[in-house]
Amino acid sequence: MYKTFPLRLPSTLRQAIDKRVKKDGLSVNQFLVAAAVEKISTLSMAEGVSEASVYKKLGVEDVLNFKQKPEKKKSIPLKNFTDQ
Repeated sequence: MYKTFPLRLPSTLRQAIDKRVKKDGLSVNQFLVAAAVEKISTLSMAEGVSEASVYKKLGVEDVLNFKQKPEKKKSIPLKNFTDQ
């Protein structure tokens, strides 16, 4: 079950997140979930818990298997082609 909550971020941090997700083709939500899971798993692994069990306990195995948005292909102007 998902819950929503408002999150106040410094504007400079929000700008950095927006820039990163745009570059990586992710949503802000995907980025923040991945960042939170990474932090929790790092702390848990330092306590001897396996990363896989942390993901299972948090119920985020599927959430982290997101696909990046496909890159937009640049179109080539037709004037660059010649008849052969």
